[in-house]
Amino acid sequence: MTHGGQGPALEVNLQTTFHPEPAIVAGYASLVLHLEHEPASAATDAMVHQLATIQHPDGHWSWNLPRPPIQASDIGATAQAIHTIKHFTIPARKPELEQRLQRARTWLAKSSAETTEERVHQLLGLVWAGETSGRLKKLSTALLQEQRPDGGWSQLAGLDSDAYATGQAIYALQEGGGIPASPSAIRKGIDYLLRSQNADGTWHVRRRAHPFQPPMDSGFSHGADGWISSAGSSWAVLALVTASDPGQSVPANPHLTGTTGTAAESVPATKPTSDVTTPVEFARDIQPTLERSCVACHSGERAKGGFLVTERAALLRGGARGEPAVVPGKPEASLLLRVVQDQVEDLEMPPLAKRGKYPQLTKNEIEKLRAWASQGAPWPSGTTLHPIGTR
Repeated sequence: MTHGGQGPALEVNLQTTFHPEPAIVAGYASLVLHLEHEPASAATDAMVHQLATIQHPDGHWSWNLPRPPIQASDIGATAQAIHTIKHFTIPARKPELEQRLQRARTWLAKSSAETTEERVHQLLGLVWAGETSGRLKKLSTALLQEQRPDGGWSQLAGLDSDAYATGQAIYALQEGGGIPASPSAIRKGIDYLLRSQNADGTWHVRRRAHPFQPPMDSGFSHGADGWISSAGSSWAVLALVTASDPGQSVPANPHLTGTTGTAAESVPATKPTSDVTTPVEFARDIQPTLERSCVACHSGERAKGGFLVTERAALLRGGARGEPAVVPGKPEASLLLRVVQDQVEDLEMPPLAKRGKYPQLTKNEIEKLRAWASQGAPWPSGTTLHPIGTR
């Protein structure tokens, strides 16, 4: 789809030539255009025409490419198609398109949602199709029941909470109605997003699509996870903006102060997990973490990647990459902070396969490491680190 009606995509849509994922692609495009208050155009007319042509007789649309979570459900495809037709309807075809929306609404209402992606889109699709509040309340309650103790939502029951599922859920609950009655759930969800946001403003979401082709470099953070992390970060921003009071700005990252809230109740932003103005004590806050999770692989003559963390000079120098691991006073420029947050593909630290033996750093440990780097990376004179159990 080319906004403005130019380009080969317009002809493809008008002739309804095969498109690998028309409902979901058009749906997300129309969501962006609608949120940006863009008017209907020849390009949106072409999308609506194609969607009307390929709708199944029972009212639903299909998904075609196995790229979960975004492309993984007829419920998602149907909801996205509803959004496109609803917000960019063609006036001359309004009666026909309203009938199509009614068929889609009926199909969606009878569907059984099994994942967070499906629950979110069933709720949103019915909102966009004009469903009654009673059914929306039931669906909202079901989605609320999936909230985790940490305040987030997960894509699947067996996965951890992440920004993709959490952002979707908060946005759907806000748009779907009934949530001013439960501001605590929104507060917990917003707190989760603010806690899990990275220093560069993004959120890291792990991919679970089958790697049938090498990932293209999107320019977004998190390497091979960049595409889904971009989508997850977008949903997180939508959630934060939707949950904000009018006139209140959403903090750009969890270390800034600010206020977010629902229409019914103000929601305070999460406080930083550590205060970077408080001096970090190396022996207490940094040394145990490095010795537990890093030193075993990054010490001795055969240190992985030529990267030593046993002494300050070696840590600041970095390894074979020629990039300083820590830049005193500049945590944002410190490679060590990026790799312990899994922001560099194939350089996740500790390595993913070894985390049973060498635990991943907790969010609190990462914050202490960031504070330590910010304060100049102080290191007691004469201190050398050793793997746990070798002293």
